[in-house]
Amino acid sequence: MTELLSSIDSPADLRRLPREQLRPLADELRDFLVQSVARTGGHFSSNLGTVELTVALHYVFDTPHDRLVWDVGHQTYPHKILTGRRDRMHTLRQWGGLSGFPVRSESEYDAFGTAHSSTSISAALGMAVAAHQKGERRRAIAVIGDGAMTAGMAFEALNNAGVTRLPLLVVVDEAYIEFARPGASYIDWVAEHPNLVVLRTFSKWAGLGGLRVGYGVLPPAIIEQLWKIKQPYNVNVAGSRAAIASLADRDYLLGNVAKLVAERERLYAELARFPFLQPAPGSQSNFILCRVIGRDARQLKLDLEQQGVLVRHFAKPGVDNCIRISVGRPADTDALLAALAEIS
Repeated sequence: MTELLSSIDSPADLRRLPREQLRPLADELRDFLVQSVARTGGHFSSNLGTVELTVALHYVFDTPHDRLVWDVGHQTYPHKILTGRRDRMHTLRQWGGLSGFPVRSESEYDAFGTAHSSTSISAALGMAVAAHQKGERRRAIAVIGDGAMTAGMAFEALNNAGVTRLPLLVVVDEAYIEFARPGASYIDWVAEHPNLVVLRTFSKWAGLGGLRVGYGVLPPAIIEQLWKIKQPYNVNVAGSRAAIASLADRDYLLGNVAKLVAERERLYAELARFPFLQPAPGSQSNFILCRVIGRDARQLKLDLEQQGVLVRHFAKPGVDNCIRISVGRPADTDALLAALAEIS
């Protein structure tokens, strides 16, 4: 760890830095994050993706007076590092150590305890309403991903926020938007809502997951702040050329997306035939989440591995005893179905 990051024990220290030091700080924060997660394990790519965003939010807003609410909370490691918990990151996800998610009892900067999706907008809105009624000048910021935007609670909160017209900033991550139904995006709303930020990635639909290439649509005032801390070269030359070459054939890539969406519908129908699987309806991404009924999801994952099929297993609140199955080619679906039939 270099001298710059070691001097930041709170966002107040961060806000005292001149703007030209924000980019070097983001670089140091990312390096420290890589070293920390390499020792403890935990969510990696989601936190790498929020380094600049976290620096910008704590630099622009007066946290903890202003309330910063993270949806799910698995992307808050940079937030923890900048809010006085840097020296405890080696205890992350360890018994008696730091939680992998925001915890109100852990820090005054954790405005809302999460680890469950789709609650950030309603929580931030409640904080904004409370501040308004008490006559307090404070802002509430909700950071929410597109996966969490699939729940009705998030849409209810957006409707309520729209009519209250209180100072609430919403950041929407549309990582899977290419796989979603037409009209699902909020990107056209940015021009009319100065409190809305929409982020997108090429990693899902363009197959560029390892490059972390994407873009954002933001109000001009927020762009001005982010530009001051953005790294001069986010992606190396090889990665940039690979991204340009891949995106040059956009029609081909979108054709693949259409095939995956069609295969997703077939996969859902086939999975529903197995009595021990309960696939979640209405997937708007490139995977299907299934609750496992009457048997252990982790063991099912291991049994499928023995058949040469890899799936993700979840044992967290809200998705307890679930597996996540990625959508692939028809041949991949056939192999999965054959493996499920074998272990039924």
